[in-house]
Formats: sequence, C-alpha cells, structure tokens
Amino acid sequence: MATPSQRTCFVHMPKCGGTSVRLSLEKLLGKEHLHLDYGGVPGKGEVERHSHLLTYMKCPIQLESGCCVYGHFRPVKYLGDLGPSTQDIFVCTILREPIDRLISHYRYLLALDDPGNAMREALREHQDDFAWFAMQPRLRNIYSRHLFQVPLSRLNYVGIYEKMNDSWLAIANRIKSSSQAVPQLTRSNRTDERSSKPIP
Repeated sequence: MATPSQRTCFVHMPKCGGTSVRLSLEKLLGKEHLHLDYGGVPGKGEVERHSHLLTYMKCPIQLESGCCVYGHFRPVKYLGDLGPSTQDIFVCTILREPIDRLISHYRYLLALDDPGNAMREALREHQDDFAWFAMQPRLRNIYSRHLFQVPLSRLNYVGIYEKMNDSWLAIANRIKSSSQAVPQLTRSNRTDERSSKPIP
C-alpha cells in the first residue's frame, strides 16, 4: 500500500455512519495511518470542558504527514487557532438530517445495556420518553457544538449521510495516495437492526 501524505481531520459526528466509515478508512489507509480519537473530556461540565478545549488554541496536537485522525474529537484539538501550520490539514465530516440523527441516537440508547451511561440511565428514569430525550440541552445544536471554535468555512468537505456512497468517494479520493484504488464503503448492519423499533 502506498503511503498517503495528506494530513486529515475526519470529524465523526455521532450517529452519522461512523462504523461504516471507520472500517472503510482502515481498508483505505491501513491501521498505521488511521488514528482513532474518541477521547472526550469525561466527567466535566460544559464550562470546564470548554476551558479545557481552549488550551488547544495555542498548542494543538501535531498530526504527522499521512495521518488521518477520526473520531468524536473536537477539531480545535488539532487545528488550534487555525494558524498557518494547520492550513494543509484536510478537514471533513458527514452530516445527517438532524431529526433522523436524533431518532438514531435515541434508538441506540434504547438498545444500550450499560448502567454506567448517564444518558441511558436518565432516559430510563423518564420511561424512555422520546419527547423528554429530544429536549435535552446537550443534544441541541450538536453539529455546531462539535465544531467548537472552528467555523464551518474551515471544513474542506461536508458529506451527507443520505448520500453516503458519494460522500465516501469524494473524501476517499482526496485523502488516498495517488496510485491507490478506493475501496467500496463497508456497510455496518448494526443500525439497520435498531431502525425497525418504533418511536413511542
């Protein structure tokens, strides 16, 4: 496999086809060039979390040539104050119709058997009420919250979940090495099994 040189930040928005994309990125880049970053700032309130994220403005994590970082990270972590040293980083994401994304998130939590998950436990305490879930402040403006301190204009490509194959091809062709063929998108069937559950 040829070595890609493009530095990439691929922001995985929650419930936007992440497993399929991750498996496809592994095929395209190899695990040695794919860095998974699902480390949040656990146990902190929003103000404390934002204060922590702001430390990356002056001191972002440096990506090596050919590295693609993928996960639920906030891109400020790698882009900092958007200075010249990060201008070559290709920044992309895939977005989903917001109500469909919310329903998928809800179904995911219903199927989750993890007593340590605070949102699942809160949902259980509210008798799995979708209306209660949909009104939670932490779920409002989820896309813009994920892009914390990074304007939408800094994203080089925004794919669409509803056109996943086209979105995948556009992104893969940008980050692969020039001689490399693009693998087909690997489909995950995990979401399909949950999607038949009706919303109460």
